[in-house]
Amino acid sequence: MLYLGMAGFFYVALMASRPDLGIVLLFSWSLLLKLFFMKDKAVGQRFLDFVPMAGILLVGAGLLIAYNVARYGKITEFGQDYQLTALDCSQQK
Repeated sequence: MLYLGMAGFFYVALMASRPDLGIVLLFSWSLLLKLFFMKDKAVGQRFLDFVPMAGILLVGAGLLIAYNVARYGKITEFGQDYQLTALDCSQQK
């Protein structure tokens, strides 16, 4: 439970610092499914093992959404429109 909770925390930290690296979670699904379907624990205990991770992910997602709305006015902004090196395609003719 501790390690899954820490994994959730570090995934939220990854999304807060570099949202484009959030795709990493897709590759970790196989590992999480393997952990969930281990036969040495009952199904109820396996669900309880993932509760800290799910809770941290939900709280972290809520905090990131609140921050993005407060700072940029949109849920999925993450500051891309404010980067000086980005090309704004909407201004091109």
